Amino acid sequence: MLGSKESNGWLTIGKEYVGVSVYGRGDRLDYRIVGDDGFTPALQSASPTTIVSPLTMVPSENC
Repeated sequence: MLGSKESNGWLTIGKEYVGVSVYGRGDRLDYRIVGDDGFTPALQSASPTTIVSPLTMVPSENC
C-alpha cells in the first residue's frame, strides 16, 4: 500500500494517469497510459478505469 491507495507496482488505484491513446477492437476497448514510473506506456483495459478529463484516467480496484 502507498498511503491509503493500493498499487500493483505499475498503477495506483485512484491516481490520475496520462492517456496516450485509445484502442478498440470488437467489443474490447483499451487505453495506452503512462504508469507510475512516469515513462513506461502500456495497455490497460478500459473497463476498470474512469475518464476524468480528455487526457487523464483513474484505474478502479479491478485493474
